Amino acid sequence: MTEQQAPYVTIRFTAQIVKVSTLADGGIRVTLDLPETAIDTATQLMQVRQGGGLLEVAAVAIQPIKEESWRDQPS
Repeated sequence: MTEQQAPYVTIRFTAQIVKVSTLADGGIRVTLDLPETAIDTATQLMQVRQGGGLLEVAAVAIQPIKEESWRDQPS
């Protein structure tokens, strides 16, 4: 008998890459910054982490804002 897989949920959001670093054990850590309005996204990510889940990530680079970051734009 096989275990049933939980349904996949897509969590889509825009984030700024804050840091990419190498850990002592050779692993890689990526730190992302989400806007203050991404509370639902943060909640979903926390639920995945608390449940011991993993993410399959496909990142799409978008054109950076040249004059100011997305943090500085009006809502």
